[in-house]
Amino acid sequence: LVEFLETIKRRVVWCESPEELVGKIDSYLRTGAYEADVADDGYYQKYCAHLGSDEVISRVKKSIISALSRSGAPI
Repeated sequence: LVEFLETIKRRVVWCESPEELVGKIDSYLRTGAYEADVADDGYYQKYCAHLGSDEVISRVKKSIISALSRSGAPI
């Protein structure tokens, strides 16, 4: 999970809470500055490029379910 987060955080504006998300959106709307590198394809190369779309979907579902299970959130 740590490696995934390090990779994806280069591409997207990652937020740990709804409040942080609102702050990031507000900042973007005020300044127009996007705090991530949309050209970074490290995530795609590492997790998607060599797989078919069905396999990518399956892996994403498993990752989300696993993360929810660890957090104690209802599935």
